[in-house]
Amino acid sequence: MTNLGLLGAVDARMGIVDFAAVTDFSLSGNLLSQLAQQEPCIPNGTSSQRVIVAPEARVFNLASMFQIMVEKTRPLLSVVHTLNEAFVELDVQSPHFEPLQ
Repeated sequence: MTNLGLLGAVDARMGIVDFAAVTDFSLSGNLLSQLAQQEPCIPNGTSSQRVIVAPEARVFNLASMFQIMVEKTRPLLSVVHTLNEAFVELDVQSPHFEPLQ
């Protein structure tokens, strides 16, 4: 099972997608629109908070466009610049991470 497949196997109430290591990538508007129409990898798009971390300006802009496209199906999606901003957005005080197995 892939890591994305594991997301459906846990009861995730929130999630962070961290693009901090990404400096640039090519993504057409058409592909972005197709991604926005797909089911989210974290189920319960209307009740599960998700945050996209995108420090680089171009990646942040693409993530913000995605956020606008999915605002009706994923109203709790946020886009921020840093991981610390994501923790604040999710009201996470002392994060502790463990690998999915």
